[in-house]
Amino acid sequence: MTINIITKKITANYKRTSSGGQDLELQTSSNGEFLRDIPSDEIVPFTDFDVSATKLTMDERPALMRMIKLIKQERINRVVVYERDRLARNVYEYIYIVKIFHEFNVEPELFTDFLK
Repeated sequence: MTINIITKKITANYKRTSSGGQDLELQTSSNGEFLRDIPSDEIVPFTDFDVSATKLTMDERPALMRMIKLIKQERINRVVVYERDRLARNVYEYIYIVKIFHEFNVEPELFTDFLK
């Protein structure tokens, strides 16, 4: 007898502020456009506060690294983020993240792409 264990995949809601004075309201409301039809128990927030992507490497961004860890565990199947630069400003780090998304079949939802 074979038992199939179904593990629920989750949507990551990723946000990042570069400095302490920045507000998350725009990212929160924009990401909400993609998240409104997803049950709340299938959404996990990942927020890096006061973390400059130009001054710190991605390894120094705790929420991003937790999200990548869950992606590699095949627990996340979708990432909602306001725009590309919230994930990475460094092009090499961005390429690395996109490769992880591709390898683990993660669907990125960028709000600014939606506007085009």
